[in-house]
Amino acid sequence: MAAIAPPGTAPKTLHTNVRDVLWERIRSGEYPPDSQIPSEAALCAEFGVSRITVRHALADLQRAGQIFRIHGKGTFVSHPRPLQDFAPVVGFGAAMERAGHEVVNKLLSLERIPAPAAIAGRLGLAAGDPIVRLRRLRYLDRHPVRVDVLYMPVAIGGRLAGVDLSRRDVFSFFENELGIEIGESELELEATAADAATAKLLAMPRGAPVLRIDWMAYKRDGSPLDFAEIQCRGEVSRYRVRLAAGPSGIR
Repeated sequence: MAAIAPPGTAPKTLHTNVRDVLWERIRSGEYPPDSQIPSEAALCAEFGVSRITVRHALADLQRAGQIFRIHGKGTFVSHPRPLQDFAPVVGFGAAMERAGHEVVNKLLSLERIPAPAAIAGRLGLAAGDPIVRLRRLRYLDRHPVRVDVLYMPVAIGGRLAGVDLSRRDVFSFFENELGIEIGESELELEATAADAATAKLLAMPRGAPVLRIDWMAYKRDGSPLDFAEIQCRGEVSRYRVRLAAGPSGIR
């Protein structure tokens, strides 16, 4: 995320003056997360500047992650973006709690379903074999930020029935209660737009940016553990991945 110099620390131009006033309104809570910024026309009238000046100011704020835009709907204030480190492998709840955040999970469903072909292939099963699907809505500091859908073999997922996962990571349950040693994970990340169902769960406008993560986890012995389809609010998603150098040491 780019840094914005606090008001008064750099020579003023028209657009930096507008930017700094808006930045202060966001910082102070006058414009809270998810609130809509006044339109470009309204800002032009308020500050007595041209539309291009306002656009430069908004572009600075967007590059810094302070705001996000939805085409045809307007400009909105972003949530702060906590960092989740993917190395070592650790669940979202554990990572966020270590950083001082509160994570609460709401169970949407836990059910046995016939494995779709694509999911079955991930889990090393045949299409139509029974699997367990877990759907959860995850809250960070009391704001809905993620929808997680996990697919697991019945031998593993069946053990989750009756378990209180409201404040617990599934990985923690696997390790501490089932004695499963967690090995490597494979992740695929894609920026996309929230569909109607996801937008409703995450309390955001339809079409707002979300980050989709396909997360395949393996046991220490290399056998499949679970496959997760995760959708996160785009403006609160920030991840770090450590990559090992290859034989050449060149990145």
